Amino acid sequence: KATVDKYPADLIVTGFCDDYYDDKGNLLVRGRKSIGTGQFLSIDDVPAALLALTQANIYQFIWNKIYKRTWIQELGVHFYTISLGEDALFNLQFYQELHSLTVLPQTPYHYCHRPRASLSTQYMDDFLPFHFHIINQEWDFFKANDLLKDALVVMAEQYLRFAYIGLQMSFYAGGKVDTFARNYQLLLSYDKHKELLETVCFKLSASKGLLALVLLSNHLMLIKFCSWLVYIIKHRYLKLWYWLK
Repeated sequence: KATVDKYPADLIVTGFCDDYYDDKGNLLVRGRKSIGTGQFLSIDDVPAALLALTQANIYQFIWNKIYKRTWIQELGVHFYTISLGEDALFNLQFYQELHSLTVLPQTPYHYCHRPRASLSTQYMDDFLPFHFHIINQEWDFFKANDLLKDALVVMAEQYLRFAYIGLQMSFYAGGKVDTFARNYQLLLSYDKHKELLETVCFKLSASKGLLALVLLSNHLMLIKFCSWLVYIIKHRYLKLWYWLK
């Protein structure tokens, strides 16, 4: 209540801790995600703040936010009854309607990653189409606010991560025989596929650029091998996955 009284806004966002544990419950790595303190009380200042939050991978969650109840009621927004990404869809509804925002540096929430214990380790048939939708929503918003040039790098990094997470799901127990081929075709059919990957190559680190070049090569065996490596790292080497991600 003291925080809300001191920093009145439609939405208050805090940082959080990314905690990775092994099978025995031992903490392997703790990453703190925060962009510092900021008050954005003008509708003109909010889009750039949302870009910073998106770049830091902080915006899409609900558990690091305090929402103004009357504002939520006025907008009439709601959660979608879906098994994947309801947090992100809920927050995406606010892009155009958010007129004031407060960002705090504290990281009170701890998001715990445990092997085989979360949705991130389960096969999802609609993973890629859903994340294409997220990027499309972001693209339209930042373009409308003359921020597309800066946002392109952010969305390109997101896309690279989404692409390999989707492809490595072909090695999950719940995946079908043709999962890899299906997900690869989904990537190729996405209208922003080439532009986003080329942005990765020229604007991001060499390691991420290499992963993007692999996808652009259209060399199926090489792409499948790299996807398998991502699968192994994601499920067996959590420390390395944290830094890679």
